[in-house]
Amino acid sequence: VQRVLAGTASNPNGDAQGSYWLVTDPSGTRYYFGLQAWNTASPATNSALTVPVRATLSTQPCWTSSGNTCQLAWRWNLAYVIDANINVQSWIWGRQTTSYQPAGGTVRHYDSAGYLSQIYYGSRSTSGQAPARLWLKYSGRCDQVPSGTCDYPSAATAIHYPDIPFDQWCSGTATSCPSGPTVPAFFSLDRLDSVVAQVWNGSTWSYVERANLDYSFPSPGNGDDPSLYLSGITRIGSTAAAVTLPRTFFNGVLLANRYDSTPTSYSKWRIDDVVTELGGHILVTYDQPDGCSTAAVVGHEDSQTRDCFPRIKPGTTTTEWFNKYLVSQVEVTDRYGAPSMTTSYTYLGGAAWHSDDDPVAPVAEQSWGDYRGYSKVIVHRGTDPASWTTDEYTFFRGMHGDWNANGSTDAVNVSTATGDAVRPDYHQLRGRLLEHRRLTQAGTSEYSRDLHQYWAKVTAVGPTRPHGLSLHDAVMVRENATADQITQDNVSRKYLRQVSHQFEGTYGLPASTSDTGDPISDTGGTCTITSYAQNATAYLIALPKTVTTYVGQCPAGAGVAPTTAKL
Repeated sequence: VQRVLAGTASNPNGDAQGSYWLVTDPSGTRYYFGLQAWNTASPATNSALTVPVRATLSTQPCWTSSGNTCQLAWRWNLAYVIDANINVQSWIWGRQTTSYQPAGGTVRHYDSAGYLSQIYYGSRSTSGQAPARLWLKYSGRCDQVPSGTCDYPSAATAIHYPDIPFDQWCSGTATSCPSGPTVPAFFSLDRLDSVVAQVWNGSTWSYVERANLDYSFPSPGNGDDPSLYLSGITRIGSTAAAVTLPRTFFNGVLLANRYDSTPTSYSKWRIDDVVTELGGHILVTYDQPDGCSTAAVVGHEDSQTRDCFPRIKPGTTTTEWFNKYLVSQVEVTDRYGAPSMTTSYTYLGGAAWHSDDDPVAPVAEQSWGDYRGYSKVIVHRGTDPASWTTDEYTFFRGMHGDWNANGSTDAVNVSTATGDAVRPDYHQLRGRLLEHRRLTQAGTSEYSRDLHQYWAKVTAVGPTRPHGLSLHDAVMVRENATADQITQDNVSRKYLRQVSHQFEGTYGLPASTSDTGDPISDTGGTCTITSYAQNATAYLIALPKTVTTYVGQCPAGAGVAPTTAKL
């Protein structure tokens, strides 16, 4: 990852330093963020969004500018993806320019939002024309105005933009902002109307397919302003006789966001029924397996395990509680009589809520609202409960070492179903799988299970967060061992197959893999050793040079195992 200060002459993206970011993956593919143009023949990407920044120290970028203030990027959007063979994707953006006026100061302009306009595919860096593109079209996010179109927002049309905070908006061409805002505010005035796929026919762009997006502003039913809601998508094939497919509908259910609904529940619509183009339904059921209870959560913010979370109201010490909803079932039905396919989810062990880690909000206004999910989830799938499949998953959630209100820290472990493996619930492993068990329909016995083990290496130490938490280290995490156990002949876990890896220490690439082989067919073990042809200058890191497979165990010294504890 590189931050490049190219200067405004080389990269005129609006940032006073001409800064952009370059991320290169091990295959040599480069991702440019905030680069204005690849060359003089390329269209401007407008991928950097800027805001006025005032320097307070001579070491800061804007110190020598007029009034020690200049435009600096606050967001660098993706501009180019270029692989090792110089195949190029170009991402073109639009900017939403807005204004604010500090108290006693002059009007300042900034980019309050950006929107993706076009994506070009398949071009070469040495030639200008791409063979294919996506074209995204937008309009204002209004309900309707007397003319039936979304006029540009103004005091007269503000009523038709119900989910826009107009007290925080001033036109990008304004010479004064008497009604505010006095500081920058960031939100979008637009909504995506359509996505068009096109190909270049040698002289112009030809349509391939178009997707039109339909919206509504359904009432939340509690006196709050409605929010924009995606109600449908219609696809149109662009041929000589364009074919319009039946519309896909997104029906919704109204759920209360606030648990302590004073003064309002902040109810929002969530999709619970997708009507497909062929008339089928995808039905979604929401639930709270561990519903909120005032006695269980208030005063227990650091330890509660219910489906709700606290938020301290900015500028106050008041704690507000919000609901968390989980999907408990997804049912796919066919209008022509086929059996419905149902997937249901059972969540066990209570929800985990980690302490907040907001680099902007004051520490006093942070609580325990970082959702880390459930450690154990049971999934049933099938068309008939009598014959459905049952899978049990146990996950890491990264709760080990989190702090409590009394200043202590938690020692949290994750255990398998039988307790034969107990691992610390390290932050770096959040969301990763410890165990997967395939069970009988009733969930009373086990067909097989996979056990996973991980290796990690800290490559850079990040800043220490409040309360001594280290959440921002750069860490390579790899799965270094998997054990598959199979039940057969009424003998639990009769067969065992193990696959383990060793990694070279610089890039975390697999250097050797030991596989004990299929125990049922008794194929025997193998060892695979990989070396790499690396070009650090071109960032070609992961290209195999040789792959050698041995019968039996890996020889001594095969691969390099960094001296980092397994997880």
